[in-house]
Amino acid sequence: MKLIKNNLVFILAIAGFAVGALTGWMTNIYVSDSVSYYAAAIILAVSDSVMGAIKNYISSTYRFKEFIIGIVVNIVAVIAFIFAGSKLGIDLYMAVEIVFGIKIFEKISKIRSFLLNKSQSCDKI
Repeated sequence: MKLIKNNLVFILAIAGFAVGALTGWMTNIYVSDSVSYYAAAIILAVSDSVMGAIKNYISSTYRFKEFIIGIVVNIVAVIAFIFAGSKLGIDLYMAVEIVFGIKIFEKISKIRSFLLNKSQSCDKI
């Protein structure tokens, strides 16, 4: 029963992410320049957490609490870094975007590798 609950929560989280991404892409919402740095970095932070959840789910180590805590910590860290950078006159949003971009691609690479290894082991059976 717990596995079914975790699967349902995971599927709902992925569906919510997809619906949110499609809604943002389809609508014509204007975001001011002062907020756009925060919005872009927060989108990357949430994407990093979702990719981490997918990676953990595929490797059977997914935990819902870890997923939620990861999202919250990523968002708080992003806001803190960008706010501190804007007060110091440093473009820390670029560093945040580079770091999260690298993390996302690493997780996608691990997901791809795991799925390829899994499919190859099924072919041998």
